[in-house]
Amino acid sequence: EGFGSFENIIATKTALYRSVIANNGTLFVNADDAVLTNELHYDKVVYYGQHGTDYVCGEVIKMTPYLVVKIFDRIVETNLTGFYNLYNILCAAAIGNYFKVPVDAIADAISGYVPSNNRSQIVQKGSNLIIADYYNANPTSMDAALNNLFLIDSPNKAAILGDMFELGDVSIEEHRRIIDICEKHKLAAFFIGHEFYSLYPNKDNFFPDVDAFNNSPKQPSFENSLLLIKGSRGVHLEKLNLLIE
Repeated sequence: EGFGSFENIIATKTALYRSVIANNGTLFVNADDAVLTNELHYDKVVYYGQHGTDYVCGEVIKMTPYLVVKIFDRIVETNLTGFYNLYNILCAAAIGNYFKVPVDAIADAISGYVPSNNRSQIVQKGSNLIIADYYNANPTSMDAALNNLFLIDSPNKAAILGDMFELGDVSIEEHRRIIDICEKHKLAAFFIGHEFYSLYPNKDNFFPDVDAFNNSPKQPSFENSLLLIKGSRGVHLEKLNLLIE
């Protein structure tokens, strides 16, 4: 909404590139992302990705839902979830490798990191395993979080999804698209926030805010489930009863 277009977001974000280049610095770049690489004409670049031979590369081995990756010919078990976090891991590894951090120390640091900021954080609450990922949300990150949930082998999956803020004119379209994805995959999904609620105010799984969800006699009961909780911070999903109790 604030940037006006996808192109303006790219132009603003790549100001970081231009600043580094102007100071003859080194860039660390995801080689698998065409948006980041297509317009990059600069020599001092350290790449990382899934399929490289001359740069740091790695792959996802499995999700349990914890992410297990292969990097530096080592199998590394992490405390993260989400295929998308492979690139965060590879970026960190590429920077460490560039500064000559020993490979074993890089692997140990990756396996030892435990997220605590509601970004890809996994929390056990009673019999439920919760993917707490409600630090922020936009259509791209919501897609990634849902696709990750679909990939994880678990018999009882559900999602509690909050509004995505600052989408401007495409807000209704994008919220409806997320609903359609959940319905296509037959996912037990519950939607919180005025944007979602405005689309289907009469359905039992749509709520205008967290208080309405917490106080509803139709609030779902989860047992032995894998739950994804995802939404913009302004929805205040941290106030969900099932996270507090």
